[in-house]
Amino acid sequence: MNKIIFTIFFLIFNQILVAQIFDNFSDGDFVNNPTWYGDESSFCVNANQQLQLNALIAGDASLLLPVTLPNDICDIRLFVEFKFSPSTNNYSCVFMKNISTDLSQIDLMGDTSAGIYLQMGENLSNDALELFYKRGTESISICRGTEGLIASAIALNIKLLYHPIGLWEIWVDESLNGNYRLDASGICPEIVNFNTLGLYCKYTSSNISKFYFDNIYCGPQIIDTIPPKINQITGNEDGRSVTIKYSESVTPETALNTNNYLIDNRIRPDSASFTSDQFSEVVLVFQTPLEDRIEHQLEISEIKDMSENQISDSIYNFQCISIRRNDIIITEIMADPSPIVNLPECEYLEIFNRGVEDTAVLIHWTLQIGNNTKELPEIKIPPREYALILGNAFSNYFTHLPFIFCVSSLSIANDGQTIALYNQRNEVMHSVSFMNSWHNNVIKQNGGWSLEMKDVGNPCGEKDNWDSSTSENGGTPGEENSIITNNEDYLFPIIKKVTVLDSVTVKVFFSETIINGVTKFNFQIDKDIIIESVSDVPPTNSSFILHLANCLELKTIYTISITDSIVDCVGNQAVFASFNFAIPEKVDSFDLVINELLFNPFNESNADFIEIYNRSDKVIDLSEILIGVGGTNFPDKAVVADGSGFQLFPSNYVVISKNAENTLNDYYVANKSHLISSDSLPAFSNSEGIIYLTDRAFRVIDKIMYDEKMHYPMLISTDGVSLERVHFNRKTQDENNWKSSAESNGFATPTYQNSQYSDTVALTEQFYVSPEVFSPNNDGFDDFSEIFCNFSESENRVSIGIYDKNGNLVKQLVNNKICNKNEIFLWDGISKFNQIVAESLYLIKIDYWNMNGKRSCKKKFVGVVR
Repeated sequence: MNKIIFTIFFLIFNQILVAQIFDNFSDGDFVNNPTWYGDESSFCVNANQQLQLNALIAGDASLLLPVTLPNDICDIRLFVEFKFSPSTNNYSCVFMKNISTDLSQIDLMGDTSAGIYLQMGENLSNDALELFYKRGTESISICRGTEGLIASAIALNIKLLYHPIGLWEIWVDESLNGNYRLDASGICPEIVNFNTLGLYCKYTSSNISKFYFDNIYCGPQIIDTIPPKINQITGNEDGRSVTIKYSESVTPETALNTNNYLIDNRIRPDSASFTSDQFSEVVLVFQTPLEDRIEHQLEISEIKDMSENQISDSIYNFQCISIRRNDIIITEIMADPSPIVNLPECEYLEIFNRGVEDTAVLIHWTLQIGNNTKELPEIKIPPREYALILGNAFSNYFTHLPFIFCVSSLSIANDGQTIALYNQRNEVMHSVSFMNSWHNNVIKQNGGWSLEMKDVGNPCGEKDNWDSSTSENGGTPGEENSIITNNEDYLFPIIKKVTVLDSVTVKVFFSETIINGVTKFNFQIDKDIIIESVSDVPPTNSSFILHLANCLELKTIYTISITDSIVDCVGNQAVFASFNFAIPEKVDSFDLVINELLFNPFNESNADFIEIYNRSDKVIDLSEILIGVGGTNFPDKAVVADGSGFQLFPSNYVVISKNAENTLNDYYVANKSHLISSDSLPAFSNSEGIIYLTDRAFRVIDKIMYDEKMHYPMLISTDGVSLERVHFNRKTQDENNWKSSAESNGFATPTYQNSQYSDTVALTEQFYVSPEVFSPNNDGFDDFSEIFCNFSESENRVSIGIYDKNGNLVKQLVNNKICNKNEIFLWDGISKFNQIVAESLYLIKIDYWNMNGKRSCKKKFVGVVR
């Protein structure tokens, strides 16, 4: 196509000019019309009608052509292609010399007569087009073009303009469409009237046929009569600028005149400027941004090129397409490539253009992996295409894929972390906070398999929208995910919790990512509290910080309400709901109690949990509470109950689970918002152990030394059975205050009242039994009977025995135990042989005495039914 365009242009031009030479080798040779002289055996005309080097061995070769120098500007043009990287051993020169002898005998490079030559190739990697003046053995640089322009294999059109005053200009057309740009210019120290045009090649044995030349012209300057055209119009994504690419250089007088541009028949740019000194690209700037993602009309008029050719007045359509959040998303994560399945042992991230209808250009974007920020190269992704991001060390991997981009390194944590894409304005474009447990297949959690997104239309979905790849390769880098499916998000976002950072700062947490711009007008707080401003919390943007104009007060419950539209990633609108919060108070001993424990979960799954109950009148923040294990007086290991904070109101329960998903699957959870997942929760021993609640200074709030023997002895297995506290106000370290959760409640009661809960209030009667009839079947209803003792003096010694109707001792509850003035004992219908007693009436014999010698015996009756 390049040959055809140039030939047609030359034929038209040739009708009015005669003092010129043009050879496009369409006649199949270079020895006739015109005739070239020199090393003819080292060249040929190939099937593409190009002059090609065709040497037999390494060396050098040249061809010379007689030319006539015009009276005015001399125009020299040629097409050059090198299928190698030029160097000092492989390069070419175009010579302009004044030679009066036999051209076939001339050694171009060795000839000492004055001349000009353009060199194409040099040492190292900054190869540029450079024009030299040569006299004798001395060469003087006239001008040098763009560094690195010809550092690798090239194919370009070159134009040399020689002005009679000695000015030389180098023009290049890299796109091969006739649109030349000025690459360099300079004054020759001497006027050279040449009569010969020469081509010189120096080459090694590997490049004896890799030099190509075509469309060679020498003569008067070819005058441009073609008006400029518009090659491209691009609206900047922020709407504040529009870039116009012309087909050639245009005059500043016309191109920078803002009156020559009109948008939508009403808007003129505030300024116009060239992007470079080539004068072929203009940027229009607007103080008021143009509207995003609608079609605008740009009317351009009176623009002229350097030859005063004027553009035809025309109207062009364009859009300002901003890249919005979740237009470019992370769709696949290979965090642990070992052991290898069928892919290279290489971490990678896959990103996908789901929202930009044109090629998305990511300039100055960054990638955040955990706390590390990586600078991304310029990334171009066509619509609905995937791109892969690798570490530099793996740049030669996946070379068969079209869109591969490298950063310094990835170093993705195998266990999971937050990965986020930021644009040039440091705005979050997409984020994923993945965990290794997102692999539903436990085997695939060990490595070699990528995590893939199921539905790209649900970009903020978490575990429910991700799973292991099912590809036989272990992943689908650069391709549609193997688990692609429809997985729409129909859930509306809700306020998950509210915490107080200080008296004038409140933090609101939502159940999922919120993408619309949230402001102070989206919320309202009662009791005349004024919200001054709102800040989001990147990268997940699922929480917001509210800055208050007036202070919150202690011992006051506040209510925050949603008053304006708040939407998630797919447009689901948050419910206009309310949520209570307060300034948290300092926790004291026994304000919180351990209310339920699961230390031996089903199938040895990683699902231990602890339930905490607030028995005080305070609002307590769990960010100030530690859960610890081991140790005699303080824990060996402790973690914060909820690092981001959680306000536990009086008479409320909260469950901290090592795997909240397992807890939800295995048990009924009455209040899901009070179930907190904590990967860092210390594992509880299955047989026995010590668990602490402490404040941050390790002051003990509550403590339990548990043992599996505290479970109901008739259970076939205690796997998945929690231990429940019977009463909040009784001592924690009292075996009578703990029972196995009832089977009728699924063996655990996370976030709600225990199945074995007792609210019996002590009476003034000295001894009484409640209930007087019970059924020891662990169904959560009257599974035990409590024996209440109210002594008039302290330090009593008590023995309690259970007898059948024949007077036989069935169970010795306590023997000579030192008791306080008020004690509660519990019988669960189990005999001394660890069997459930028969249905009958039983005698409770209570013997007691104290240090003053007072001794007494009391009898009560209790009935057991089956």
